[in-house]
Amino acid sequence: MFDSEFEENLFELRKEKLKEIEKLGQAAYPNRFPARQDEIAITLAAVRAQWDKATGEELEAKRETVAVAGRIMAIRQQGKAGFATLQQEGARLQIYVRLDAVGEQGFALYKLLDLGDQLPAPVRPHHNGDPRARHRHFRAIAKALESEDVNLL
Repeated sequence: MFDSEFEENLFELRKEKLKEIEKLGQAAYPNRFPARQDEIAITLAAVRAQWDKATGEELEAKRETVAVAGRIMAIRQQGKAGFATLQQEGARLQIYVRLDAVGEQGFALYKLLDLGDQLPAPVRPHHNGDPRARHRHFRAIAKALESEDVNLL
């Protein structure tokens, strides 16, 4: 099934992380996105098209929050905060996660994520006009168990 011992170990590690995600009370593969009826789902490309041409003042005045989803292409943690880059159909968006905003359980979930995992994000423009997700309620959509999942994009 695997070409190398590394791939097999990676698969086993991700299966363990999936079990830990489930222990946190998070559905491993939830069947609903967006999770709430009042959330508006929009593509990353649509967010970039709308917000990239708007001024910071226009974005600040509107303060619209929409729900997007994408595959994690880069992820890093810095103390009590973390950043990840989501991609969907070639469009990219950076998300920002803070322990004090998502709580212990949400941040524990963030630390279990890997490249290739699918993640929803509430998006609101950053003060500089850049669309950036700031998580308050953190959840995952799907866990990538094989490393090849990342290369499908």
